[in-house]
Order: sequence, then structure tokens, then C-alpha cells
Amino acid sequence: MRNYRILPILVAAIVALSSPAAMAQTRNPRQAAETAMVKADRDFNQAAAARDMGRFLSLVAENASFDSADGRGRDAVKKA
Repeated sequence: MRNYRILPILVAAIVALSSPAAMAQTRNPRQAAETAMVKADRDFNQAAAARDMGRFLSLVAENASFDSADGRGRDAVKKA
């Protein structure tokens, strides 16, 4: 009978460790980076396709440099 006392504790631990919150903490960092990059690329492409200059520039880095732009930054990219 003594061996069965630990059973509820083990079941509770297994359930707690298999929860989505626990799994999210152990998520592959590479997978998280890939997901973020795909989202950023999708947002960038959607802004360009919609010709939404404000949204497009919000996704451009502060020190961005485009071949057709004179200088660096969002203002230079906007002028190009």
C-alpha cells in the first residue's frame, strides 16, 4: 500500500509537465526565430503589395540603405 501513495504525485507531475505552457518554454529557439522571420517577411511583402508607405517604412531599419536611395535611413528610403 505504501508504494501507491506516490502515484497521485507522479500523475500530477506528468500532467503539469505535458501542459502547453511547459512545452512552450522548451520550444526550439531556432524554430521560434524562423517563425519570426517568416512573419516579418510576410508583413514586409504585404506592406509593399498594398503600397502602404507608412507600414512599409515601419518595417525598414533606422539605418537602412537601399541602392536607389541617397543616404541612409527611412527618410532616404522614402525619397527613393
